[in-house]
Amino acid sequence: MPHIRQARAEDAASCAEIYAPFVEDSWISFEIEAPNETEMAARIKASINNHEWLVAEVDDEIAGYAYGSPHRSRTAYHPSCDVSVYVNRDYARQGVGQALYKELLLNLKTRKL
Repeated sequence: MPHIRQARAEDAASCAEIYAPFVEDSWISFEIEAPNETEMAARIKASINNHEWLVAEVDDEIAGYAYGSPHRSRTAYHPSCDVSVYVNRDYARQGVGQALYKELLLNLKTRKL
């Protein structure tokens, strides 16, 4: 089972590396260009302040990450939020995504989101 923990700025490079194939090789993400480490660090920081960003570690390697983000900016949408999970392809179908979703949804519920 993966170890799930709060993301830190130093996780940005691993998160960017995991995310890049989803941008470059698929239609899953609506982004055109994969964010670099600096941009990913900014996203982690912004998400942690208002929602949640978690990483899954397997054998001291980041195997995936999950985060919550605002759904829409209008007040009526609060407390709704969007959630996303990305797993390194080397760890696909090993329970990493499921563990991330479980912890993420629990943490967001605790924050009343």
